[in-house]
Amino acid sequence: MLKNNQNKLNNETLTYSQDVLELIWLFLAVSIYIALAIIFLRYGLDGVNYKILLFLPLVISGLLLGPIIYRNKVITEPVSKLYFIAAMWTFLVPLFPLYSVTLVVCILISGIGLVQIIRYTELSGSLIRNIALYAPLIAVFFVSNQFSVFSGGNTFGPEYALLGWYSSSAYFHAGIGEIFKQNSIISVGIDGLDPLFYHTFSHIWFSQISSMVNSNLFESYAFVFQIIVLPMLLFGLIVIAKNLRTDRVIPNFGLFLCLLAVLVSFSRSAQFESESYTVSLVLLIAAVCYLMQCLTCSEQKNESSSGVYENIFTGFLLLIIYLAKVSTGIIFFTV
Repeated sequence: MLKNNQNKLNNETLTYSQDVLELIWLFLAVSIYIALAIIFLRYGLDGVNYKILLFLPLVISGLLLGPIIYRNKVITEPVSKLYFIAAMWTFLVPLFPLYSVTLVVCILISGIGLVQIIRYTELSGSLIRNIALYAPLIAVFFVSNQFSVFSGGNTFGPEYALLGWYSSSAYFHAGIGEIFKQNSIISVGIDGLDPLFYHTFSHIWFSQISSMVNSNLFESYAFVFQIIVLPMLLFGLIVIAKNLRTDRVIPNFGLFLCLLAVLVSFSRSAQFESESYTVSLVLLIAAVCYLMQCLTCSEQKNESSSGVYENIFTGFLLLIIYLAKVSTGIIFFTV
């Protein structure tokens, strides 16, 4: 009987592993489809079409870093931990100034990670459905939705900027990012380079990725926002839904739609228009995942409070969320 229970547990664990890996495959496919869709739509335009593919290694390496780290335990690692690792890698690694080295490292990790999860993943109907049906639909939704915005995340953002069709805030943020790229200081460049502490993290992040692939800020905002930020936001919503319903890794679709509806109703679709807001939401979800992991570890160790290192890192997360968006930082502070 004990042996049967152990076999049952192993089978359940294996199923959980495949669900997690299928979720990772889904969002790998979403980012890749978005990149290919942008290249197709921009075919024949002057500019950076080939560079669009250089944005992919950053998000791919982030999504695959967890399975690489926990390659012998990936079956038992919760998806919230894998999401936290993906978010931290994606949003912190570009801050290092060694741009060419960072890009090469991301490409190497992407290749190693793909080999790793291919070994673990079992071909199934749900996997094929995720990659062949759901991922293209999500990609089409994101790319087509960005046609209607006049922020930096528009698919034809560089052309909108040249034609004067951008919103004033899009020029404002791209200008600040370009000044940081050239002078390593957040400023509007009026009367010198007086510091401006306004959405600092997102300005630095988009600027650093721009330097990493040798593109301008209009291109960085337009393509990075769609290829990296929006899929990470959707991934985060699914992770949160999973933690609200713990009996399944890929959550009830209705629950996920409720979370998405709540986000849209409260923000009035700002997550498709405000790059700094969306970046802060992804960081907020990652930070909540970290707190949940700390709580789980404390319960397992029968401890009433977190350790010193956990509290210090939580403070660091609060700082970067606050720098990304003050209002989102206040929300995390109340948590």
